[in-house]
Amino acid sequence: MKLDITPPGIERDDSDTSATTGDGFLYNISARDNDAMGAVDVHYRFGTSDQTFVLPLESSTE
Repeated sequence: MKLDITPPGIERDDSDTSATTGDGFLYNISARDNDAMGAVDVHYRFGTSDQTFVLPLESSTE
């Protein structure tokens, strides 16, 4: 699963899923399946901040 959450105004480089605004900040966002939790692990880096969070997936029967 690929999750594209590139911020507006950021040029995306699909070769490494990172982009720069020219202000010295590197934006790097990636996601991977977490089958054990029925969720997607989302990892992002913004400047010196390096965070990972779990994005739950909801299923619909409609």
